[in-house]
Order: sequence, then C-alpha cells, then structure tokens
Amino acid sequence: MTKNRKKYRKWKNCIICGKDTLNTSNHVKYCSEECYKKSRERQKKEEYSKRRGIAVERGKIYRKTIRLNALKIVGKGKLECSNCSCKDVRILEINHVNGGGNQETKWLASSRFFLDIVQGKRKTDDLNLLCKVCNIAHFVKLKYEIGYEIRPKSIVGEKDA
Repeated sequence: MTKNRKKYRKWKNCIICGKDTLNTSNHVKYCSEECYKKSRERQKKEEYSKRRGIAVERGKIYRKTIRLNALKIVGKGKLECSNCSCKDVRILEINHVNGGGNQETKWLASSRFFLDIVQGKRKTDDLNLLCKVCNIAHFVKLKYEIGYEIRPKSIVGEKDA
C-alpha cells in the first residue's frame, strides 16, 4: 500500500494542458518547457494589467493636482471665477484674455500647458480664471463682438435670494 502511494505521488497533472507528468519533486507543475512559458506569459499579462491600472489612477491624480495648482496660480490664490465668483473647481477654466487659447493648445497639450504654468515657464499676465459659462461669453464677445452680461444669480444651480 505504501508503494502504491509513492507511485501515485509521482504523477500530477500539468496546470496548463492537464497532461499527466512525472513529478520528481514537489515543485513541478508543468509537463514541458512550453507549458511553463505559457504560464509565465499569463502571469506577466496579469501583473501588467494590475500595474497598468495603478499607473492610470496615479496619472489621473497627478494631472488633477497639476491642474488645481495651475488654477491657484492663475487665480492668484483664489479658486473662483473672476466675473461671477463661482467657486466650483470642476467648471473653472483658464481663459486667455486676448484670445488665442485654441492655437496655443493645438501645438501644446493641455496637461503640458498646466505644467508650464506650475513650473513658471509660462507667464500668467494674459490669463485669468473663469467658469465655463463666463468663458463662453468672453469667447462670443471677442469672436462676434456681441456682449452678454452674466450675473451670479443667473447661473444654474444657485438659488435666487
């Protein structure tokens, strides 16, 4: 009976293809070098996908902090719209006072634009902080020479006093 058990222990199934393989030590899991390589490829893909997910999340956090720091610099410490005093950071944008922001971001990515502001490579004399609504009104005023007056109470989401 002991002899049969020893013989039984020597045979195991390959974890990749399922073939019976002679187990000379307790650590053998594969029937061939090919199955071992396939297993390593799977492990590498799993590790890569885990690391990739972590790297993507770190990148998002990094870009958000760079954007927030750039907004603080342009707003001179205040995170609010210079027209209507809106304080929602999600809708605040950096506005080019003289226009031409679209041309600047065509050859320079927006994340690079924010990084240049934070690093001091880009001057902020011709920039100000506006919410999306005020920024569009500024664009229409420059492009079509039509003036719109925006009051804080007219912004959606704020209650009339």
